[in-house]
Amino acid sequence: MSRQFLNYAASVGLAFNPNDNWNFKVNLAKSFRVPVPAELVSNGVHHGTFRHEMGNPNLNAEEGIQLDLGSTYQQKNLYLKFTPFLNYFTNYIYLRPTGRFSDLPDAGQLYLYSETEALYSGFELFTEYHPIKSIHLSSGLEYVNNLNLETRLPLPFTPPLSNLFTVEYEEDKEKLGWRLALEYRITAAQKRTDRNEPETPAYQLFNVRSSFNFSWNTFKCSLGASLLNVFDTAYLSHLSRYRILNLPEQGRNLVLNLNIQF
Repeated sequence: MSRQFLNYAASVGLAFNPNDNWNFKVNLAKSFRVPVPAELVSNGVHHGTFRHEMGNPNLNAEEGIQLDLGSTYQQKNLYLKFTPFLNYFTNYIYLRPTGRFSDLPDAGQLYLYSETEALYSGFELFTEYHPIKSIHLSSGLEYVNNLNLETRLPLPFTPPLSNLFTVEYEEDKEKLGWRLALEYRITAAQKRTDRNEPETPAYQLFNVRSSFNFSWNTFKCSLGASLLNVFDTAYLSHLSRYRILNLPEQGRNLVLNLNIQF
């Protein structure tokens, strides 16, 4: 097979600072992406994703218009950041789940690389507040919405609404530092799925992270410990390749790390 692609990509942006507290940004771009070989010619079991993926040699290059906005507000003990986006694709390349199953052994469902007119939108909202110098309270909200403009259905593999709340205590002295953080992540159920794509239920996770920073001779060291998924919650990640096997994510686990800066 021999294919040739010719196109262009360009972007223009503007930043505006009306005062010391506010910052606004806008960026408009025209994107262009050539289909990779896997999207064109693959045909067989992908053992990393447990599915049969079939390429399409007739795919055209992906083209779109992207609008990104950003605004931040910052003062002594408060920080806000809001970054919405809107993307329109005249030819979006994606992996479409079908209602067919592969004839190959252990291959499972058949997925086809396809193209369509599509619309993507969403935002990130981050808030951080310091009631006192050593305490940090933060919230990070993420949301993505999309639509296949030809089928009027959502696109597959869309992350659900998620929010991460963090309470952190930090002591930072000249040669010693200590940090303790409690994290609570709440993820909504993903019911906006493509045809032949299963839904994913909601879940909640709790994590505890701690680190101790110190100096040793000329080295700066950091010793950390994290207890993840404290309550051993069984949950499925909508973007995980193991979800197709109904295999939950990792349960309660302890992570230790030592970092030495030379």
